[in-house]
Amino acid sequence: QPGGGVGENSFYFTNWINEALTATDTALIIHDSGPNAPGVSSTASLNNISLHNVNNSDPVNGPAAYGVFQELGTTLNITSVDLNEVNSFGGMLTCGPNNTVCNDRPPLSATSTSSSSLGGTWGGGTLVGGSAFHVELPILSKLAYSQYGANPPFPAWAQVLPAPSSFQVTGTGAGSLAAATYCMAVEGKDAQVTPGLTLPSNTLCQSVGASSSINLQWQQAAGNLNQAYSGFRFLYCSTGGSSCVPNNYVPDLGASGNPVSYTFTSTAGSTASFLNTISSAYLSWFYWDRATKSCLFCTAAAGSSLWQLGIGEANPGVGVKLAVSGGTLQGEGGIQAGADVAFNASPRASYNAFLPNLTSAAATYQRITLDKPVTVTRLQLVLGTAGVGCTTQSTVSVTDGTTPVTLTTVNGTAIYDSGAVSQNYAAAANLDVKIVTAAAGCTTAPQNANLTVQYRMQ
Repeated sequence: QPGGGVGENSFYFTNWINEALTATDTALIIHDSGPNAPGVSSTASLNNISLHNVNNSDPVNGPAAYGVFQELGTTLNITSVDLNEVNSFGGMLTCGPNNTVCNDRPPLSATSTSSSSLGGTWGGGTLVGGSAFHVELPILSKLAYSQYGANPPFPAWAQVLPAPSSFQVTGTGAGSLAAATYCMAVEGKDAQVTPGLTLPSNTLCQSVGASSSINLQWQQAAGNLNQAYSGFRFLYCSTGGSSCVPNNYVPDLGASGNPVSYTFTSTAGSTASFLNTISSAYLSWFYWDRATKSCLFCTAAAGSSLWQLGIGEANPGVGVKLAVSGGTLQGEGGIQAGADVAFNASPRASYNAFLPNLTSAAATYQRITLDKPVTVTRLQLVLGTAGVGCTTQSTVSVTDGTTPVTLTTVNGTAIYDSGAVSQNYAAAANLDVKIVTAAAGCTTAPQNANLTVQYRMQ
């Protein structure tokens, strides 16, 4: 019981350095739930185990060969684990030889903070590491009732922009600053409608004489987030002493390249403020509140091809902002390209043919070869001169040679309409406008026919 006490359901190990685990003891805590020795009717499970500030020192086969726990029983009976500063181990859980409990990787419920890699694929645990959260459970987000409707709103999830980096004074020069010591910092702004602010950079102090300026420079995550920021807030204070805390800002600066160069030459137009203590500047954000606007990869360079996104497509092409592989995109209210009017159906188009005289011989009078499949939705015919006295009426069609859409003339009628139709034609088909049957026996021939074919993309 080193460093703590043992109870039936609570085990505490604190401030313990385990020295030189042997080759046969392959875990710090080994649990055997059976089969039991003669005369032993049952064994206890390990519940509510806390290990704080525990280290595995000089194990014989190296740290990676040793787990924190090992189960020798036929079922996993280790639950509710709390680890803090537990280091120099391999996995969280291993199983003894020929033990079936590990066949299907049972979840081990554990919370781990500032510990070495203890996760793996067991599931059920949370590891707070030095560079990431490793979460093996669903992440369920909610807010307290009082936080809904807050201004600014609380995000359900966000990618937080870091503070500007490498903030430095690069020189001084002539300007409008009064003689003083100026202490300065800079914060980044995001692309939200009401921009959020990052945490501040480091604070720099520079003394100057009368009528001076201060040249400064900073970077956007060492250039890796260039164009992610929509602008910057430059804060300052002035003192006759050696330092102060920035409490004013000049009019905000616009987006810039990397590094950002700025000459602080005047305090005109400044506003009282304070250094930001909670970052509200995001690259991506999802809000709970229904009146708010969420966005993925929203930047000052929104129109560029930076921060490309794929759905089922791991490698969007050059210039493609969103690539979708497989399936379809459905916009029930329509889809809008740029600032154009939204369309809420497959794109429509039409083509026309002119037939001078419908008494002409039956033949093909116009052809298009389809690059893509289309559906003909309507066929209309307007005659400059309607036929009179025809004993044989003319028949006009649009067809791929197999499935026609047809109109037949009537004496004395100049306008014809097929009504709504839905006839599919495949890509590479020859779509022909034909006189199928020529008009005959007419006292006045049907002439100057304009044929319109309406179609949509499939």
